Amino acid sequence: MTRPPLVKDDQFLLLPMQQRVKAVKLWEKHMSEIIKADPNKSLVIIEVGGDRRMDPSRAYGEKMFKALKGSRCSYIRICAQSLDAKAAAGAKDGAGQAMLQLEMSSIVALTAIDRLISDKMRKK
Repeated sequence: MTRPPLVKDDQFLLLPMQQRVKAVKLWEKHMSEIIKADPNKSLVIIEVGGDRRMDPSRAYGEKMFKALKGSRCSYIRICAQSLDAKAAAGAKDGAGQAMLQLEMSSIVALTAIDRLISDKMRKK
């Protein structure tokens, strides 16, 4: 993701932004190592509302999905409209995991996911 150059008045933001980027990269590395090392762990990336105006968010989620292609990773995109034929058809990684796209409103999809998780937890 390319950031616009900071103007002089925004220089005070540089250090906090660098610290946050460093923390996220450390988390990514740690999470990736755990998933690759433990066969009982997996990752589900849920992108909510990533319609056409959310290109940086969409690119980040896809990058993470591709980076973890050798491990157990699933990608779910929830958006109100189809983004493109390739995403709608589902891209496959080397492990056979699919990128799924749900074309529905975010609140409907998240409510359904919450209900499914709650039902599963009650059955345990």
